[in-house]
Amino acid sequence: MLQLIWKNNRLRLITWGALVVLAVVYFLGLYYTDIYITYSQSLMLLDCLKEGELFEFYEKTIQNPVYGIGACYFIPIYVIFAIWNLPVWIATRLLGIGIDNVLLLLWSKGIVVFFTVLSIWMLYRILVKTNYRHLEYALFLFASSLFLIVPAFAVAQYDIIHIFFTLWGIYLYIVDEKMSWRVLVLFSVAISIKLFSFFPFVILVLLSEKRIRYIIQYLICGMLFSIVTILPWYKGYKIVSKGFNDTMLDNLFEKTLPGGLGDVSIFIFGFCIILFVAYLSESRDIKHFYRCMTWLTAAFFTLFFATVHAHPYWIVMLIPFLIPVLIEKSENIKINMILEIIAEGTIILSQGFYFPWVYFYEQSFSYLIFSNTEVKLGQGAVDITDVINFLGMSSYMPGIYAVFIVCMVFLLIINNPWKPYSVKGVCAEEACVENVSRFVRIGLVALYLLVTYMIAY
Repeated sequence: MLQLIWKNNRLRLITWGALVVLAVVYFLGLYYTDIYITYSQSLMLLDCLKEGELFEFYEKTIQNPVYGIGACYFIPIYVIFAIWNLPVWIATRLLGIGIDNVLLLLWSKGIVVFFTVLSIWMLYRILVKTNYRHLEYALFLFASSLFLIVPAFAVAQYDIIHIFFTLWGIYLYIVDEKMSWRVLVLFSVAISIKLFSFFPFVILVLLSEKRIRYIIQYLICGMLFSIVTILPWYKGYKIVSKGFNDTMLDNLFEKTLPGGLGDVSIFIFGFCIILFVAYLSESRDIKHFYRCMTWLTAAFFTLFFATVHAHPYWIVMLIPFLIPVLIEKSENIKINMILEIIAEGTIILSQGFYFPWVYFYEQSFSYLIFSNTEVKLGQGAVDITDVINFLGMSSYMPGIYAVFIVCMVFLLIINNPWKPYSVKGVCAEEACVENVSRFVRIGLVALYLLVTYMIAY
């Protein structure tokens, strides 16, 4: 994979080098305390294991909440964190080093970097198997996307973990060309980490299988690991997660259209259409199957972010499915890059406005290597919302959010896998668009860092 970057292309080296430098600054400097909760609770899991109270883990987190929050995920995510943070547990429990030590916080944040690199590698393997052109460019688009960089390196959210296992499951399906037992195992693990992986899985199942009995069997197998791993902890998990799960379910039904008998959930309406399209679609070969699968999954997450009050860092779930859509049709490369860059900028700005304590926040630099530098607390803008309000732009934010949705809808329409395409006479334009888009994307990554820095200092 690295040969694609080093292969006699100075522009590739420059842009990848700039991206790595910016990613390192993001990693060392920016932090959001949500990961601190799971980090601390993974150490509690190791404490419970040591004390022989493993099955009282959820109750322990209720008794000792972090920022008032107990453990609200299924157990596998805490097991993964506990394995990664075993050196931290040794340092804090046996050597007496404080849990807030900067090096330990960086180590705990490193799990996101680790799974990001694995996800890039797995996407590369998938694209090789499905004979995609422009492999290096596709990987650069993925790695330089604000949809990935901000959630993973700035906010240190760990949805990238279940994304990796989802991509791995897709890769195994492409290799096996059937719903084999190892595909089911990988997706079952991914779903147990976070339930969001269920949505790509059900699309995959409906695309590959048309017999109802087998569809039901596969869906049950996909949920099996979640069921098995939560049963021993069910009592405590039910108590601690009830409020969180109820809120998420309410959000799925919140946006509605008027219907004859009552309101109609926009999300459920759109999701059902996507599922029927998946079931009715027939693939010509494994590459076309993958194109249909990524397109439908990108359509699902577009629907999700258009209609559900979703946490901003979940946007990372869209990008591994959007990238194959963007690079497949060479005749659309220019409009694809324009629409995708506008979509990235508008949604990140919108999410910063509606979730100001997550993106562009003045205390983002207050935890890691810049923790000893004094931020201007109480002076000037606290977050991007203050900046937008100061500029008198707050009334335009619904319109900016609408631009994101329109861009994504048009990207899906013009790149749908059922539309025939031609690559005749587009090579020169492709090269030009690729070169320009590289620098634009690096500029956006740097701009987010600059704006956050200006708010903080």
